[in-house]
Order: sequence, then structure tokens, then C-alpha cells
Amino acid sequence: MGYESSILRVAEVSPGLADAWDAMAAGRGLQADVYDSHAWLSSWWDTTGAGLADRLRIPVVLDGDRPLGLLPLVSLPSGRWEFAGRGGGRMRYRPVLGSEQPDPEVLGLLAEQAGRAGVRDLTLPRMPGRDPATDLLADALRQAGFHVARRERSSDCLALVADGWEEHRRRFGGYEKSVKRFANRLRPLWDVTLDEHGPEDRAGLEEGYQLFAGVHAHSWKKPLTPPMRTQALELLRRSGPRGWPRVYVLRVAGVPAAVHIWFRLGPVATWLETAYDQRLSALGPGTILMWWSQERIFRESAPGVVDFIPGHNPQKDRLGPDRTPIVVLEAARRTLVSGATFPVRRQVRFVAPAVALRVRRKLAGLRRRGPGNPEGVPRWIGTAAPAPAPAPARTVEVAPGDGVPPVAELELDASVRRFLAAVTGQHSPDAMAAGWREGDAWWRVGDAPLALARVGAAAAGARPLREVVLFEAADARLGQVLAALAGGLAAPMAAPAADGDGVPDPAVTRALLPWPRRDADPWRAGPQEPARTAGTGGAR
Repeated sequence: MGYESSILRVAEVSPGLADAWDAMAAGRGLQADVYDSHAWLSSWWDTTGAGLADRLRIPVVLDGDRPLGLLPLVSLPSGRWEFAGRGGGRMRYRPVLGSEQPDPEVLGLLAEQAGRAGVRDLTLPRMPGRDPATDLLADALRQAGFHVARRERSSDCLALVADGWEEHRRRFGGYEKSVKRFANRLRPLWDVTLDEHGPEDRAGLEEGYQLFAGVHAHSWKKPLTPPMRTQALELLRRSGPRGWPRVYVLRVAGVPAAVHIWFRLGPVATWLETAYDQRLSALGPGTILMWWSQERIFRESAPGVVDFIPGHNPQKDRLGPDRTPIVVLEAARRTLVSGATFPVRRQVRFVAPAVALRVRRKLAGLRRRGPGNPEGVPRWIGTAAPAPAPAPARTVEVAPGDGVPPVAELELDASVRRFLAAVTGQHSPDAMAAGWREGDAWWRVGDAPLALARVGAAAAGARPLREVVLFEAADARLGQVLAALAGGLAAPMAAPAADGDGVPDPAVTRALLPWPRRDADPWRAGPQEPARTAGTGGAR
């Protein structure tokens, strides 16, 4: 057909080629993938992969000025080659093509150009087995003189959509019910809103990402490094004009609780990044946002594939049942040495961890005997030290006077426990209660209120104050809170001791969420009277 092929460097990618490259990534139908775009790769090589950009080689096949295929590769110092994008959070790799059904001739020319670039040992990881280009590229490499080994590594996590939102809802009806349960617990207490920054709000994409970074800092994930943040912002800026990214923000009482970043390329909706505030996990913010963001995406137009990117977690396992293999292709020139290295390289991946484990066990054995441990008892095994004799409790003699707020005990039913877990940053009511001691009770200080306090059972004529949670109105009124507790409880409080004896200082924290709306407050009670609950107002 007269196709031409060559090898490009980063500086040789013109704006016109970059535009055509992005159009190819979005034009692959059900195989469309943001990781294949020029927007993603250029964001990587300008930030996270800046040190590798000079090693980037891009075999390209052209029909006149129109690109038909690209295969971005990086040469490593070890003499090996791999797909470009290492260290940038890339979850999938594949050749960049312009249609869902690949042209074998284009893949053959890409493989030949890889050989001309000097590739002798090539690793192509995380290639989707469902893409017909994966097996065709393996065949093309063989025909170009490479020995190719193929193995499955993990799986894609997909939900194939057959008939729009209603069919999708029925398929995942159990998940939708759990979302409604979480939302119904929240709505009577706080405003729950979903903000969207997307194709019609490009200026808000950066704002949305800053919110993502803020929530990410309180999530279960590792901290974002400066290059990671810069790469993500560059991707949003470069892909925003193409209408791909969407940033969804779930707010509870105005507080960002979860943020998702999605990309929509043709019929494929990809859930690329997620973070929720782990301190608010008792509310289920990630669960709610996952479903509500999908509902927004389907409202635009039903996708053919909802892509949750490779990996496993409980949410993915529920929503991405259509698993297809992720494979690794390892290619080397047909020589005795390179061909023989495949089984060796595979075994090293499994042998090295086992050797490391044996070394750790040896070191642990050497540490069993040492100074201060003559019997050879492992330091991680032993009996608890005898508890010191309790010091006499001292009391705070504070008489409540004018302006001292009233106190009322909270009745700890299931809804109140969920609420307490939310405002104290515990991921579940059970996790919160795990640190309580027998006889602990929670009290509310003030009708607004100013604070919540966990107080221990009376011992030696006094009650220890274990924990204080302050609302915004109490920032400068801790003295009044303590005075109210000292005057409102049946026994005086045991005082913390500055010299280390007596009762430990109480933990004082700021509430993560405001007190529920006044018309939805199920725990209002008069001074020193047990509060009554409606039984349904808590949040999880």
C-alpha cells in the first residue's frame, strides 16, 4: 500500500502529529484508552519521565502525512527496551493505532522499525489480552526476527454495557441499594452534593484536581509527589480541550469527602483516579461517588465499556466482573543467549523474594541473643510489665456559673455511633468503640453544641475525661466545656497531671463535620437529661 515507516524522537513530534495521535487513541472504539494518547505520554515525558525523554524512540508508520501506528519505546541503561511510561502510573500499554481492528501490515512495519532502532531485548508489559493488536504484535515481532514469550500477569476490570443505564442499574442492583442506604442516612443530617468539572467547565478541572490532592492527603494512599501532581495537572490541561476528563467531587456539609477523576474517550469511560477522606469512611463517600459519577456519565450517553483499570479491590470486584487477561510480551533477538534468558528472568522474579525471606529469618535468629536479653527470648515475645499502682485521683473543683453550657448524655444506639465515627474520623463504629473502656459514655456540651466528650466511669470518686471533640464554635471556649462537664456530671472529673502521674491528658480534636441541621438533630435534650434518638439519623 505504500506505507512509510521511520523512528521519531520527542522533538520531532509536531503539533499536527500530536493532534492526530490523540485522535487515534480516541478512535479505537471499545479499545480506546487514555494511556495511548499523546496527551498522556507528553505529560509523562515532561514531568515524571523527564530523565528518560532523551531515550525515547517512537517507531511510526505513515500513510502520506497521516499516522497509522506508533510504538513509543524507551531504551534503558541495562541494554533492555520497554514501552514508554515507566514510573508514571501507567496501567496499560499497547501500540497506538487508528481503528478498533488493527492492520497487520502496520504492526509488521512497527516491529521492523523496533529492530532497526537496535532493540535486542524488549519487555512489553500490561498489554490487554482482549485487544486483537496484542497477539498480532507478538506475531509481527516473531516475523521480524524476535523470539517472543507471552504470559498472563493480571486482568482488566471492566463492565461491558449492553443496553444503557437501566440495564446497568439492574445488573448492579445490589450496589445501588448500598449507595441508597448510605445516602439516606446522610441526607437528613447534612447537605450531600455532587460537583462536576468537565468538558463544559475546563477552567474548573485544575480546581477539581486541587480538591483531589487535598482529599488524597487524608486518604489511604501514598502521598502524591510533586512530579505526580504536575503530571496529572498537565494531563488535564492537555486533554481538557478534547473533552475527555471529568472531575467529580462529593461534598458532605460542604466538606470535600471524595473525588474521582474519569476520562471519556468515545464509548469507553475510564475511572482513572480516586481518593476519599479516610477519616470520613464511616459515611461511605467513595461508595456513593462511584455510583453517582457513573450515573452522570451515562446521562451524557451510554458508554460501551466502563473501565475500572487493572487491579483488585472490593469495589472493583463488585462493579467490574468482566475480567480479561493482562499479558506481558518479552521479545529478544533469536540468539542462544537472549533466547535462554526468558526462563531465567522469570525464575528470578520468584526466587529473589524467597532468598530475601531466608535472609530476614537468619537475621532474626541472630537478634534473639544480645545485650540485655541473656535468655535468648525474642524481643517481640514476652510478658507484659506489671502495671504500676494507680496514683490517687485528683479532682477539678469548678462550680458552673453563668454562661456555662448545659450537658446531656448521648444514647449510644447504632445511628449515634455512626455519627460519632464520622465526626471523629474513624472508618467504622466498631473501630471507634475498640478504644473505649468499660463504663465510657459520650456527652454533648451545649445545645448548639460546643463539643462532645467521652468520659470514663467513676473511680475513687472521680470520672476521667478521655476525649474531647470540639466544633467550630468552641475554638476559644475549652474552659467553658471543661467547666460544664465538671459541673454537670454526677462525679467530679479526675484531673490530668503535668508531672506524668494521675490521669492521662484527654485527646482534643476538631470535628470533621458540623453538627447536623437543627431540624434534623435527633439528640437534642435538656440539661443533664439523657438524649433521645430517632434511631435513623446517624451517618456511615
